[in-house]
Amino acid sequence: MWRRPATEPLLDVLEVLDRAFHQDVRPHAWEVVEAAMRSGPTVHAILDHLEETGWLTGTWQNRDRARRRFYLLTPHGAKGARRLLATYRPGVETGSQTSLGPDPILRE
Repeated sequence: MWRRPATEPLLDVLEVLDRAFHQDVRPHAWEVVEAAMRSGPTVHAILDHLEETGWLTGTWQNRDRARRRFYLLTPHGAKGARRLLATYRPGVETGSQTSLGPDPILRE
C-alpha cells in the first residue's frame, strides 16, 4: 500500500508508467520526464522512491553509446498505480492506448 501523499507529480509519473506497462514499453527516465511534463529532479526522486518500494524495476542499458536506465512497473506496482489513479484521477483511463511516442528506443 502507498503510504505517502498522492501528489500531482506522482500521479503524472504513474500515468506515464501505467501506459508504458500496458504497451509493453520500458521508457527511460528522460522519456518519463517529457511525457509527465515534470522536472528531471522531481521525476528522478519519484522513480527512485517507486523503485525502493518495489513498485518499479530499473535496468541500465547502453544504446548508441548512451547509458540509460529503463523502467517498468512491477505487477504489484501496476496494481497500486491503477488503484491510486482510480482514486485520485477517476476520469483517467488506466492502461490507455495513447502512445508514448514513435521513438524506436522505447521498444526492447
